[in-house]
Amino acid sequence: MKTNKIKLCLAFSLLASTVNAASTYTMYDKMDYGFNGCDISWGTLQTGVTEEDMITLAKEVNAFGFTYHPSLKYGKLMVGPYPSGCKSPANESWPLYLSRTRAYKKMDFGFNRCDTDWGPLQSGVTEEDMIALALETNAEGFTYHPMLRYGKVLVGTYPAGCESPANESWPLYLSEIRTYKQMSFGFNRCDVQWGPLQRNVSEADMIKLAEAANAEGFTYHSSLKYGKVLVGAYPMDCQSPANESWPLYLAE
Repeated sequence: MKTNKIKLCLAFSLLASTVNAASTYTMYDKMDYGFNGCDISWGTLQTGVTEEDMITLAKEVNAFGFTYHPSLKYGKLMVGPYPSGCKSPANESWPLYLSRTRAYKKMDFGFNRCDTDWGPLQSGVTEEDMIALALETNAEGFTYHPMLRYGKVLVGTYPAGCESPANESWPLYLSEIRTYKQMSFGFNRCDVQWGPLQRNVSEADMIKLAEAANAEGFTYHSSLKYGKVLVGAYPMDCQSPANESWPLYLAE
């Protein structure tokens, strides 16, 4: 994994302001807190950039996050992971963007003839080992051969849309990211089950909780900062006026 980390650091120092096609396997959310007093390493200062530029640059190297000042048009990519639980008031730092929690799914297609870059060969590993190694570098994916117990972590982005028959390559695992959209209707009088009440959370926090639980949706009250994750399926034939319940978010 040392080789991967060296490549990541080199990528940070070589980043230019040109923007390439964004990956579809990484997503960043703006946090409602800052990072003042947190132990974080940052890459070189990017000048004259937009928020979209910073998202694209972060995706190119699978950064755990970035900071961006919209008035100055300055930004920096995060090197390494974000220290979990470290928060400051939002006005004590530049705005903070963090990548959504990764979950890896085995694809039904392969990557033969796709322009992909892989890290060192890992031998004697399990699928769980490969997931842990991929999470360690916030990688978009990995390949793993269960019989040989060989694997490689993906370096950089996966070329979206490039597919080959599954039997032409080792099995491919890519980040599975659900997109949650706020509905125009509510769930009053609907037969739905909810998880425990989450207090003092942001919309981004609820998205992460829903993704971690592979949930179909959640409800979130922005003023109260309360939320609940949906348990089970949502009955799509049941809708109420939006103002009769907390806002409802469902996976697209």
